[in-house]
Amino acid sequence: MALVFLLYTAAFWFIHTRRKFAAFITLGAATGASIGVFLYHADSSLGLNF
Repeated sequence: MALVFLLYTAAFWFIHTRRKFAAFITLGAATGASIGVFLYHADSSLGLNF
């Protein structure tokens, strides 16, 4: 989870510094990591309900 938040923070920093390509790449990686965390926890034995 910390990696997801770090990637989103980096994406917003790249937007702030007007580095568009780096922002798109980082935003895509953050979104992919977020979906990956969701899929991992949706099928885990923790019994989380989304």
